[in-house]
Amino acid sequence: MHVNTGNSEEEKQTNCALCTAAGLTGQSAGDVNADLQAAVPAQHRWGPAETDDFIRYVTRYPTAAARRIALGAQHQAVQPVADQMVGLAVYVAGRTRTSASFIGDPLARPRWQATRAQMQARAAGTLFAVFTSDPDMFGIAAHWIAARWDGTTLTFTDYQTDTQSPAGAPTASPHPMGPGGEPYVDGSGNVKLTTYVLAVAFA
Repeated sequence: MHVNTGNSEEEKQTNCALCTAAGLTGQSAGDVNADLQAAVPAQHRWGPAETDDFIRYVTRYPTAAARRIALGAQHQAVQPVADQMVGLAVYVAGRTRTSASFIGDPLARPRWQATRAQMQARAAGTLFAVFTSDPDMFGIAAHWIAARWDGTTLTFTDYQTDTQSPAGAPTASPHPMGPGGEPYVDGSGNVKLTTYVLAVAFA
């Protein structure tokens, strides 16, 4: 599988959600972006300098738009996360011929312990797209990564390798990670329990 290293202009335009979708579907982030573009009507396609691809996809691709939940003006800070969850669910489930289900509600802003328990309740082999965010403020240092539950252990993988040092290979961890593949852990190596975590499960 090709991973994103940021060495080409195409890859420099990708983001963590695209890279996570790429890792879950065995493609490059550029391939995912091209798929998203091809899915929407030509007049609604976005330019290479525009980001938040899954947000644009979920508002412009009819199948995804039908599942979108508009949260209202009072929740605009959370709407992008909800849109990315729906976009990832529709795209990855379609590519992998799986079903997608949501773990956690962006409005409720669940913490790690609650989300972990629901992830571990899934069947062995379940894959996830996982949203993480700073333990002190929702939406700060936010990141999308992939995860797999083998029935015993959760393993997280950050496929956005261009933000890591050194770049070139995905970073794996037993802990949820933020930008740059940095685990959200305390000084004792335990996950900070106040870390915000949402997930989309594929089975």
